[in-house]
Formats: sequence, structure tokens, C-alpha cells
Amino acid sequence: MLLFIPFVSLFCAFFFYVDALKGGLTPRQWAFGGLVFGPVLWPLLQLKKQLWMHQVCGYGGVAFRA
Repeated sequence: MLLFIPFVSLFCAFFFYVDALKGGLTPRQWAFGGLVFGPVLWPLLQLKKQLWMHQVCGYGGVAFRA
């Protein structure tokens, strides 16, 4: 159990880094947040990506993803 928490924290940091990089956000900031807070930060990352997309495309715009 003692090794499980740091492993999850490192995995979350890597996952948030890649996801923020794909979403166009600052990856280093989200990786550090994932390292500190772990999976609790996931809903905030998704909300931030959605708000960024609305800001770029507008609320009535259409975004096509391949």
C-alpha cells in the first residue's frame, strides 16, 4: 500500500501531462497538479479543456475532431 500511492501519483502526473499537451493547455502545470493531487484533478482538467475549446471556437461554433 505504501508503494501504491506514489505510483498512482506518478502515473497521474504523466497522464495529465499528455492529456494537457493534447488539449492545448500548459502541460507542466497540469503534470505538477497531477503529482500533488492525483486523480482528484481529473474533473478540473476536463472542465478546463472544455472551457478553452468554447473560448477558441465560441459557444455556437462547431469543432470537428478526427
